[in-house]
This record gives sequence, structure tokens and C-alpha cells, in this order.
Amino acid sequence: MRTLFVGADVGGCRALEPVLEEMRRRGAEVLVADHGFWKGKDGGNLADDEVLRTVASGGVDVLAFSTSVKDVFPLAVAGLCRERGIPSLCMLDSWVNYRSRLEIDGKGLFIPDFYALMDDEAFDDALREGFPADLLAITGQPAFSSLEQSPRVIRPDGRKTVLFVSEPVEMDQGGNDSFPEYRGYTEKEVFPLFCRAAQPFADELFLLIAPHPREDGSALERLWREHRGRLEGRLLKAGEGRDAAFSSFGVAGMASVLLYESWLLGLPVLSLQPGVRRRDLGFILRREGVFGAESAEDIPTATSSWATALHRERAPVRPELERHRSAAVRCVELLDSLYARKIGG
Repeated sequence: MRTLFVGADVGGCRALEPVLEEMRRRGAEVLVADHGFWKGKDGGNLADDEVLRTVASGGVDVLAFSTSVKDVFPLAVAGLCRERGIPSLCMLDSWVNYRSRLEIDGKGLFIPDFYALMDDEAFDDALREGFPADLLAITGQPAFSSLEQSPRVIRPDGRKTVLFVSEPVEMDQGGNDSFPEYRGYTEKEVFPLFCRAAQPFADELFLLIAPHPREDGSALERLWREHRGRLEGRLLKAGEGRDAAFSSFGVAGMASVLLYESWLLGLPVLSLQPGVRRRDLGFILRREGVFGAESAEDIPTATSSWATALHRERAPVRPELERHRSAAVRCVELLDSLYARKIGG
């Protein structure tokens, strides 16, 4: 079985990587698109045009792909595979945009042969979005499989290290009601509100700020300088946030998957989503023990409760992590079943 892996955004590629590695461990033949987050990295071995030629010539048996908020290339490959009778598994990496990510190319909804989902909530949400139950597979999220607790960092001055996870919200979903995917807030509003609410704890905290790989770091730096007040901290480089989160005392942000990962590891998590108007973005707010604010007025109280929790012993890892530990194996089993179905007619 020759399996083609195609990703675009960082979250989707990270979700596919453990599946790719599990197949390699088993000695299976894999092809990897040198595209998106994987472009220029070890492992990607086919340029975009080579991917399309290989699919068109029948050099692929099964497709494993993830989607993007902007990049249509994975969907183009999936569509070509469908035309050639090549089955596909789509890996969902987050609890948002179940449907829109599979129709961003304007060609209507693409329905894969399997849609691999993280948990029961994702299954129920995908059903509500109109996906048939028989193609939905609860696998867990492979990118979470390697999560481990790290020692927490206390600085020489006694401050506890915490992390704020930013997202390019305005770029991706728009900044006002004229955009159909508008969240009800943007990072340009939330980060200053967080800085203001954290001022009473400035002597206790050292704030690391993690930009998203697609985010304008210079704009985030300007926001930090303007609104930091008495807070001490610094901006991280893109890609450094994940490790920083797991060694911190607590993590704050909006609706990043990194908040969920931190929650799995027992860290105090603060989700600030003032004016949120989309149910899918509430996936993190609905987790037991998460400190959340859905209005600007609630942010000071939620931040204070979160800051108090930073002084407690870290909770044990959440039991939900066990499902994610076996996600890559489950996805490989689904890919094997697609190939068996294909050759069996």
C-alpha cells in the first residue's frame, strides 16, 4: 500500500506526523507532499506538481490529508484522488470549522471516506454539520499522543512563568460582523484585556507570549509594548510556544488547541473569548476546570481565579489523554481498511 500524506497548516501537519511515523515504523511505503508547514522540512519528498502527477498516474493507493483555513491544495489533491478512485482519510486537528475547511475551494463540500475525529464532542458536532455517521471515526488526535508533563519554571526573581497563546483571529475570521466566520472578538482586543486584568499579579508572573506561525509577530510585539503595564515578559519566536506551555505554571489564550493540550497535562488554563458567537469555539470553555470568560466584564474575575490556581499543585494528566495515545495506530488501521476495501472492489 502506497499512502500519500498531504498537509498545509501547522496543526494538521502535526496531527498527521505520528500517523506517518507509525506507517514508517511498520515498513509501509509513504509519500509526503513538500507543502505548507512541511515545506523544506525533512520528510517532504514530492513538490506540488509531482504530487498531482503521481496521483494522476495511479502511483497512490490511499490518501491521508488534513485541511486548512486558507490553503486549498490538500482539497485539490483529495478531489483528484476521488476522480481516480483513490480513497481518503481526512484528519481533523481541532474542534472548529468541521465543514468550512472541506469547502474552502468553492467547489462544494468534499466528503472523505473517513473523517478522523478527536472525541465524542467532535463526533456530535460533525453530525450537526451534516456529515454521515458512517464515515465519522473517533480516533483521538495523534498530535497529543506524545504529551508529557515537564518541570515548571520559576525564575530567579521568584516569578512564575506563564504563557499567552496568540492566534491570527482577524486574519482568519475577520474583525467585524461583515465577515461570516467572525468570532465576535479578535486578538487585538483580547490580548490588551488580558494584560489589563493581569496587572494585579505583575509581581508574581513572567509572561511569555507565543505568536502563531502565520501571525505578524511585529504587530503582537507592538500590542505588548503598548499594554504590558507593570508586567514582565517577552515575545517568543514562532514555534517555541508548545514547549514553553508545558513547562509553564499556566496557559492563557483564546481558542487555540494548545490550551486543550495544556489542560490535558493538568495545567491551569484561561480561555478569554469575549462576545464569542460560534459554538465550535467553545470546545475549550466546556472542559471541566478551565477558567473562561465569554464577556469583557468577566475577564478580570476569570483571570484572578486562574492566577490563584497557579499557586496550587499541578493536577494529574487528564484521563482523556489515553485515547489520544493510541490515535496514530487507529488511523493506520483505518487507512489499511480503505486499501482493503479498494483492492477488494
